[in-house]
Amino acid sequence: MNIEEKNMSEFFTLVSASLSKNGFKPKEIKISEKDLINSKECFYIFDLNKNKVIYHNGFHNLLGFQEENITLEFILDKYHPEDIETINRITKATILHCLSTPYQCSDVNLQMTYRIRKDDDSFINILSQSTAYHTNDEGMMTHILVKLTDISFLESPFCVNWFFHAKNLDVKAFRNQIYKAYNDFFTEREKEIIIEIKNEQTTNQIAEKLNISDHTVATHRKHILKKANLHNTKDLLLFCKRKGVL
Repeated sequence: MNIEEKNMSEFFTLVSASLSKNGFKPKEIKISEKDLINSKECFYIFDLNKNKVIYHNGFHNLLGFQEENITLEFILDKYHPEDIETINRITKATILHCLSTPYQCSDVNLQMTYRIRKDDDSFINILSQSTAYHTNDEGMMTHILVKLTDISFLESPFCVNWFFHAKNLDVKAFRNQIYKAYNDFFTEREKEIIIEIKNEQTTNQIAEKLNISDHTVATHRKHILKKANLHNTKDLLLFCKRKGVL
């Protein structure tokens, strides 16, 4: 099993061990007053060398959890079950990119939207913003600042959205790394039909465009829904967006 297939706890343990093995020396940092937040936000700083959250604030106000309980494992456990897989793939791809490109980590910026559980077991939609809080003398990112903001006022069918900025990033390769598990989930013909469904084309219109029969299109549509264990095209399009098919 390679590092990308590890669970998040094992993943960060291996990252910490790798930094130590390669001689990247941990360095104590001071938390700045600039990190003050409002009642709809919380944040934490994660030390990659120590593999632990070294500072956090706002979790009680935003999510209802006691501050003394906050650890990385505690936070990861609060992700919505439908969002965990995508969040983990994005996080791993981001960390691995930063580890492979020292001296280019100071202005990295990862933004994601996902759902997180509160103390009362309800879920809220949040915007997560992650940046390099500190880099060492070798230019390696050693501390990550993660800020969570409540965006539940934005009402829409939910899926994990994300944006990642880094110098010299190969966006296509980065995206393929995140969604590679679903690259071959649908056949090329099925993807063509899904795209036409997204474009609100009827079965007859799809058949004419792809030069196949109505019956063939209808059969493909039935197989597509069955393969994804779905019942309608609305859920299909949301599934495809969540899994990076579209």
